[in-house]
Amino acid sequence: MHLHGYDTVESLGPGRLSSRVVDGTPLLADPAFLAAEAAGVGPWTDEICAVFGVTPDDLRTLRRRHLTNPDALPVFTLPLATGGAVLIIHRVDPMSDHLHYRTDYWLAPATGTGMGLAEISGHGSRPGLRWPELREIARAGSPDRLVIAHRLLLLAPILGDDSAGDEAVDWFARAVEVVAGRDRRERAVRDAAFMIVFPNDPFDEGAWSCVDGVWVCHVSHSRRNPVGGDALRPDELRRCSEALAPGG
Repeated sequence: MHLHGYDTVESLGPGRLSSRVVDGTPLLADPAFLAAEAAGVGPWTDEICAVFGVTPDDLRTLRRRHLTNPDALPVFTLPLATGGAVLIIHRVDPMSDHLHYRTDYWLAPATGTGMGLAEISGHGSRPGLRWPELREIARAGSPDRLVIAHRLLLLAPILGDDSAGDEAVDWFARAVEVVAGRDRRERAVRDAAFMIVFPNDPFDEGAWSCVDGVWVCHVSHSRRNPVGGDALRPDELRRCSEALAPGG
């Protein structure tokens, strides 16, 4: 599978994945998949599922049906205004008698090698995006409301920005309206949008600051925290900020 100018996925991350990825686009038609992306690993699964018209059991069925084949890993490619892309790879790691789900978010700048932006797993690395960065990716090169809604929901699990504010809630409420047919002004929809943006998880309470033109996150598990245990290198942090720059 050809991914945004890369013939293999190996150059973007660990493991031999290029022969095992499949286009994840068909999953975007499944409300259970969209609800799963919106809920992420936060505590509000029931409430978020409700506005998508599905149940937590539907999410479990989805995972068993589509996300348990280690030889068919769904991947999504989201273009950046700066010419690169964010790749989202849903993976399953067989361990003993259990299947461990994980999602890798890889940043592929327009030039140079890619880098791990974030990971959702038992020992994940997040947040990976500020709200202005996610908003820019969502609308990059496309005015289509459905495309924007899908991008928002795909990236929701790695949003962590405690200064996101009402604008982010409004955008996610519109996303739910577009994909689920619910009025964005409904209290349940507004509440779900708030839960997506602010999942009440210390892991995702992202405080950010700009240091010499580089945006850094102060959550210890974020790869964009320069003193974190899984931090990107200083040159990668700069390239990351440049590739994700709003208005780029």
